[in-house]
Amino acid sequence: MISNRQDIIDSRDIIDELNELEGDLECYIDDEGGTEEDFPAIDRLNELREWNELGDDIDDWDYGAMLIHYDYFSEYAKELVKDIGDLPKDLPWYIESNIDWDGVADDLMSDYTSIELGGQTYLVR
Repeated sequence: MISNRQDIIDSRDIIDELNELEGDLECYIDDEGGTEEDFPAIDRLNELREWNELGDDIDDWDYGAMLIHYDYFSEYAKELVKDIGDLPKDLPWYIESNIDWDGVADDLMSDYTSIELGGQTYLVR
């Protein structure tokens, strides 16, 4: 189950959980004669619908957009810079430990869009 407290969320996980609950809702209506309003997981379903609608303006939403929690973004920036090779592997620790990762994150944020998931801010490209 996806939580808006996670450091990173893959948009496909939102879509998958939404589709699963939509299927459960159909079964609930067909098999038990219930209504959407009576569906036990209606609050969660509506939350996921709302989150998924945020992806309408994000190009890679259906293919796996990565949502990075705002509070985790500095750590994400550090990992990203290392992963793409912008930080030399042989950089001495006393230099690497003095890099302003918050500043790097602030610079990278200009390439990201901010969205709100249940009161939590995420950044997505």
